[in-house]
Amino acid sequence: LIAPIFVYEGWQEEYERLLEQLAKTLDPTATDLTFELITHRYTTKAKNLILSRNPESELPMVDEERKYKYGQFGYGKFVYPADIYAEVKSFFEEKIKQYLPQAEIDYLV
Repeated sequence: LIAPIFVYEGWQEEYERLLEQLAKTLDPTATDLTFELITHRYTTKAKNLILSRNPESELPMVDEERKYKYGQFGYGKFVYPADIYAEVKSFFEEKIKQYLPQAEIDYLV
């Protein structure tokens, strides 16, 4: 499980280092290795709670930089827009195949 996945300047290099380290650590013969990848998302309620408890928070929660999406449980949340999501998806598919070719991605949200 890699979560939450944040997109910021230099994010690709840091997540690549993580995958490289995992490749060095995990058994290369494992055949049941799977990944669950979860991008950063937030609800208005969660954002307000975080900011009320920690007004200095630097979590990236700028509504205008996100896409509003209704979730499966009937509430809305702010997610990365389609172009950023596609970039994250492409990156992790490529790098997981490079560093851990035996692994499967169960899902990416």
